[in-house]
Amino acid sequence: MSEKTVQRLGKYEIIREIGRSNDIVYEAYDPQLKRRVAIKELVIPPGLSGEKAVERRERFYREARAAGSLQHPNIVTIYEVGEENGRHYMVMELLEGQNLREILQVKGVLSLDEALNIAEQVLNALIVAHSHGVIHRDIKPENIHILPSGIVKLTDFGIARITFEPSLTMEGEVFGTPSYMSPEQIRGLSLDGRSDLFSLGVVMYEMLSGRKPFTGDSPVTITYNILSQQPEPIPGLPLPVWEVIRKALEKNPENRFRDAEEMLNSLKKARELISPTVSRVSTPPPSVSAPSTPAPTTPAPSAPAPLPSVANEPTTHLPPRRKLVYLSESQKNFILLIVLTLMGTGTLFLFIFGAQMMAEKWQIVERRNKAIEFYNKALEYYQRGDYASALNYTNQSILYDGDFLPARLLRGNIFSLYRQYDLALQEWQYVVSAKQMSQEAEIAKRNMAGVYLLMGVEAYRRGDINSARQLWYNALQTAPGSEAAMKAEEFLNQIPLTYP
Repeated sequence: MSEKTVQRLGKYEIIREIGRSNDIVYEAYDPQLKRRVAIKELVIPPGLSGEKAVERRERFYREARAAGSLQHPNIVTIYEVGEENGRHYMVMELLEGQNLREILQVKGVLSLDEALNIAEQVLNALIVAHSHGVIHRDIKPENIHILPSGIVKLTDFGIARITFEPSLTMEGEVFGTPSYMSPEQIRGLSLDGRSDLFSLGVVMYEMLSGRKPFTGDSPVTITYNILSQQPEPIPGLPLPVWEVIRKALEKNPENRFRDAEEMLNSLKKARELISPTVSRVSTPPPSVSAPSTPAPTTPAPSAPAPLPSVANEPTTHLPPRRKLVYLSESQKNFILLIVLTLMGTGTLFLFIFGAQMMAEKWQIVERRNKAIEFYNKALEYYQRGDYASALNYTNQSILYDGDFLPARLLRGNIFSLYRQYDLALQEWQYVVSAKQMSQEAEIAKRNMAGVYLLMGVEAYRRGDINSARQLWYNALQTAPGSEAAMKAEEFLNQIPLTYP
C-alpha cells in the first residue's frame, strides 16, 4: 500500500472500520511497535449543544481513564489516548474471538463449566475495577469478550462511574441497559460495586437458562419486574450455583454479596460441592417431524357445460339510420384547432398540477428519510444505554416527521425510563390515535398498560387505594391479555386485603 493511500490517525495506520455505535472503532496498525490495535474514535452528534458536547467528550476521556487505570488480564488494555485535528481517540488491544452475545446467539445455553469459567473471570475483573473505585454500570453479554484461548475480557467502560471523581450523572438520571440494570440503577440512585454484581447475576442466569430472568412485553414491564418480581429457579441447575445467582439478584443491595471477591469465593465453593460431571444444564428436546400425509387427490375436471341455444332468442332491433352531415374542410380545421388548444391547455394544467404533487411527495419522502436516519441513531444510543443522546436524536426525528410512529414509541420509552409517565403516556396515546390497528399501536397499548401498572403501585404505596384501583383498571382496559394487564387484574382481586 502506498503512503498516499494509507489513512492515519496519529501515528496509526487505519486498516478498516470494525464497529460503530456511539463511537467508531477501527482496526489499525502501529508501525513503531509493529502490532495491530483497535482505535475508538469519539463521535459527537451534530445536534448536541455545547454543554452536552463537552459532557460527551468528558465521558469519552473518563472511559479511557477508567479502563486505562486497570491493568488486569481480564480487562481490555488501553495503550494510549490522543487528539489530532479535533479528532479524539483511544488506542486499545485488538480482541480476537467473539463477545458473549454472539456466542449465546449460536449456542443458546452454555455448559455449566463454561458459564462458571466466564463468570469467575468477570468477577476477577470486577475485583480489580472496584478496588480502584471504578463501577462499570453496563455488565452485559455484549461487553464480555471471549478470546479464542478462553480468556475473558471485560470491555466498554463508556458509562463507568469513577467514585473518587465528580459525577457526570445527575440525581435521577439513568444509564445502562434495562434488562441488566439493578433496581437502584433503575431508580437513579447512587451506586456501588454491588450494582455490577446484580448485572452479572442476570448474565449468569441467561448463560445457564437461555433467557433473561426478568422479561416483559415492553421496557416498562421489564423494569417493573426487576423492581418487584423474583426470578424463577433454573430447572436442573445444581442448588449451590443457584444460591449464588439468587443472592446476586437480591433487590436490596444489602442482601447481596458484600463485594465481587465474596461472590467469587462463593462461586468457587459451589463448584467444589457439585459433581464435576455436570456439563450442561439443559438439552434441547429432539426435533420431531410431523408424519407425512398423502396429498389429496384432485378430481378430474368435468366437461364444460354446453352453451345455451340462441335460435329462439328475440331479434335485436337497431335504431333507424340517420342522414350523415358532411363538414367543409375549413370547418374541420377550425374544430381541430379548438380541440388541440383545449388539449394543450389541459395538458399544461395537468403538468403543473402533477409537478406540484411530485414536489410535495418528494418533500414528504425526504422528511421521512431524515426522520428514519435520526431514529436509527437514537435507537443505537438507546440500546447502548445513553438515553440523553437517544432522546436528542428522537426529538430531531419527530421534528422532521411528527407522524413517524417508531420515533414516538421510542420517545415514550425514554420518558418512562426517566419516570416522566405523563409525557410517556402522551406519546403512546398519539401512536394509538394515529393508527389504531397497527403493530405500533399494539406496542403502545402494552407500554401504556405497563405505566398504569407502575403508577398504581406507587399510588398504593402512598396509601391512595382508590387511585391505585383506577390506574390498575386502566391497565386492564388498555391492553387486555398483556403481562401488565394480568398483573393489574391480580392486584385488583387482592386489594385492599394484601399486596404482594
